[in-house]
Amino acid sequence: MGNVWQVVDAYGDVGFVRAAGAVLPEGAEPIEPHLAALEVPAWFPSEEPDRERVDLLSELCAAGAGIVSLDAARELDLLRERVAELLRTGCILAFRGPPPRAPEARRPLEEPPPVQPAPKAPPIVHALVGVIQVDFAANHAVERDSLGNFASPEWLSTRQAADQSPVCYVRGARVPLAVVLRVLRPPSGTESVQLRGRAVAGGVTLEWTCTVSVSPGSVDVSTPSMTSSAPLPNVVACYDPLTIAWEANAASTGWVGAGTTAHLVYAVLGAPAGTVHWTLVDISCRAAQGETTEGRVVSQSFAPFATRALTRKRDGVGLTYWNPNTTTCTNTRLLLASADGSGQCGSWAEFFIDMLKVHGITTADKVVVVVTVAAWTSGSQGFLVKNWQWNAATQPAPWTHRMWTDVVNLPGIPGQRNPEPPPAFFNHFIVVHGGQLYDPSYGGGPFADAATWETGAIDGLFAAALAGYPKSSNPQALVQLWNMRTNARI
Repeated sequence: MGNVWQVVDAYGDVGFVRAAGAVLPEGAEPIEPHLAALEVPAWFPSEEPDRERVDLLSELCAAGAGIVSLDAARELDLLRERVAELLRTGCILAFRGPPPRAPEARRPLEEPPPVQPAPKAPPIVHALVGVIQVDFAANHAVERDSLGNFASPEWLSTRQAADQSPVCYVRGARVPLAVVLRVLRPPSGTESVQLRGRAVAGGVTLEWTCTVSVSPGSVDVSTPSMTSSAPLPNVVACYDPLTIAWEANAASTGWVGAGTTAHLVYAVLGAPAGTVHWTLVDISCRAAQGETTEGRVVSQSFAPFATRALTRKRDGVGLTYWNPNTTTCTNTRLLLASADGSGQCGSWAEFFIDMLKVHGITTADKVVVVVTVAAWTSGSQGFLVKNWQWNAATQPAPWTHRMWTDVVNLPGIPGQRNPEPPPAFFNHFIVVHGGQLYDPSYGGGPFADAATWETGAIDGLFAAALAGYPKSSNPQALVQLWNMRTNARI
C-alpha cells in the first residue's frame, strides 16, 4: 500500500490517508480533512517496528493525531486499550491492515436510555380541625326561668348565639371543660394534635390545653377534660361573653386557628343554696359586678329593683307588681312562669330572697306586714298604702271616715312596672336582711327599721267600708311586721 493508510475516526468511519503523491487503491475514499494538521509524508516500510516507524509515530502524535499499528501481535492487548482511549477523545487512528472494505454508512452515536425518575413519595398532609362543641363541668346548672335546666353541652356550633347555654361557677373557681373537634382535613397518617384555648376574664388569662390523636379516618375527636390554667377572678361577675380562642398544632407544624366560642358565664359569691334561675343570676351578677362581700352583694343586687323595670331573661317579658291586678302568682317560680309576668307582693319578696340564695346567702327572710295577725286571718282590718287624701271626718272615732268619699285615693307609690298598684291590702310581704328592710314590690329600701318603712308606705287603716288612724296624725305604729321564718315580731 506504500504511502497509503487505512484510517478509522471517532465515529467509526473508514477511509484512507496518503502521503504526498501516493495513489489510493481503486474505490478508496481519501479523508485527509480528518488529518488536516498532518503535513509530513507518512508510510510503513515494513511489518516490524523500525526507526522510521518510531519517528513517524512521534511526528504524528506531535501533530495531534493518535496513530497505532495493529500488525504486531505482541502489542495487541495494550493497543486495544489505547485505541479505546483515543476513540473516546475523538482522535483519528491510522493503521496498516488488510485490504480496504467498502465504506460503511455513518452511524450516529447511540443515546443512552432516558433515566426514569424515582417514584415520588405521596405528599404529607396534616390534620386541620375546628371546635364544634364545648361541654363545661363542675358548674352549677342554670334553670331556664321555670322551663327546666339548660341543656348540656353548653355550646354547639349548630346553635345560634342566643340559644347557647349559660354557665355558672362560684367566683375564684377553676373551669374544667372538654371539647369535640371536627376533622376538617384528615391527615395522611395518624398524628398528634395539640389543642389550646385562651380567654380573658376580668384581666385574668385562662388557658386550656390537651393533646389528641387524629387518624386519616377520623371525623370527630373528643378531647379529655381540660382545667383552666388559672381560676376565675375572686369577685362576683357576669362575663358576657367569655370568648375562647382555640388553636391547634398538628404534628408540631405550627399553631393555626381552630375556631372561637363565646359563652355567658356567671360567677356567684358562694355555692348556690337554691335553684339558679336565669333571671335571678343574671340580674344579681350584673348588678353586683366586682363585689366580694355578702352585704355588698345584697345591696347591689337590690339596686335594679329601684328601677322598677326588671325583665324576665328567657323571653324579655317585663315583670310587674299587680299588673294586671288579677294576678295569682305568690312565689318566684310562678312569677317566672306567668305569661304576663305579673306577681303579688309574696312572689316579689321571694324573688329577692331566691336571688340572694343563688349566691349562697341564706340570711334573708320573708316578712309579713299586717294590722294584727288576728285581723289578717279574719280579714277584718287592713291598711291603706300611700297616698290618700283625708277630708273632714263624718264618723265617730276610731273609724272616722267613709272609704272612697271621706278619704280619697290619690296617685300613690309606683310598683314594679305599675304606676298605680292597688291602694289597700290586708297584708303585704317584704324582706329583712341584716336588720334592714327591703320592699321588692315597690323597689323601696333598704329601711333601717319597721317605723321607717311604715312612715314611707302606710297612710292609715281600714275596716270594711270605714277608714281611720290617718298616719299623719298617728305617729304610733299602725301595723305589725313578723319574720315568717322565726315567727318573731320585728
